[in-house]
Amino acid sequence: MTDQNKMFTVARRILATDPSCDKMKLHKLLYYVQGWSQAWTGRPLFQDAPEAWTYGPVYPKVYAAQNSNEPLLTSSTGAASLTEAEAAMIDAVVSAYKTSTPWSLAQRTHQEEPWLEARAGIPSDARSSEQISLRTMMRYFSTASGPERPQALDSEFTPVSDSFMERENQRWAGLLARLGS
Repeated sequence: MTDQNKMFTVARRILATDPSCDKMKLHKLLYYVQGWSQAWTGRPLFQDAPEAWTYGPVYPKVYAAQNSNEPLLTSSTGAASLTEAEAAMIDAVVSAYKTSTPWSLAQRTHQEEPWLEARAGIPSDARSSEQISLRTMMRYFSTASGPERPQALDSEFTPVSDSFMERENQRWAGLLARLGS
């Protein structure tokens, strides 16, 4: 099993949970699943980081699969398996954002720190392949309000500690202070 297979397995789970999900919304939900996974478990669900495209976070490998004849999003051949906790996490995130439109999710991402950091200095209408930092996503989602952490995670993952976030905030505050001087 490769990590890329895991990302496509997550995408298939999202599409099964929200059948009305279109191409654009799938990328935003992958982004939110990845962000909340990091906040709730201390690690990304898969290793791919999204890119900060004009209309929000996009996973280039998923985008390529959506626009080709590859069955990566419809076939379970070579699919990674999800634990019960991972499936619960995906379902919780999709449930929280299911009623949002793709455009409202794009606008929401444009107001969040990971997006703003990746797009710094890039005009809003300009193309970009700048990656959104997984570290920044973890820091942001660990302090953001959002879906409730599924209880199914308790048996498999220890919640991210406040001390970790405190150390991260201090590290970034020091860096920003140096950059500002």
